[in-house]
Amino acid sequence: MLTPDDIVHVRFGSTRLSAGYEQDEVDDLLDRAVGTLRGHLEGDGDAIDLLADDVASASFTTTRFREGYAMLPVDDFLARLEATLRAHERRASGGSAAS
Repeated sequence: MLTPDDIVHVRFGSTRLSAGYEQDEVDDLLDRAVGTLRGHLEGDGDAIDLLADDVASASFTTTRFREGYAMLPVDDFLARLEATLRAHERRASGGSAAS
C-alpha cells in the first residue's frame, strides 16, 4: 500500500517528442490523493476528497512536442494508488482490506 510520503516523493520521467500527460493535471490529482490518504490514516473523513473510482476514471490532457509526464509510469503508479484507496475504502466501510 502506498503512503502519503510515497506520493509526495514520486517522480515521473518526462517526454517531449512522444505523447505524455499534462503535468499539472497529474500533480493536482496526486495532491488530492495525499490529502485523502492522510484523512484515511488520521480518521478524518472530511479530508477524504478522492475515491478509488475517481482514480480509475481519471483522464489527463495529452501533450506532444512539449513536456509531459511519460504515460506508462503514471498509469502504473495510479493503478497502485487505486488499489491503496480501495483497501482504505473497504476498511472504512467495515469490510476486509484483504478481500
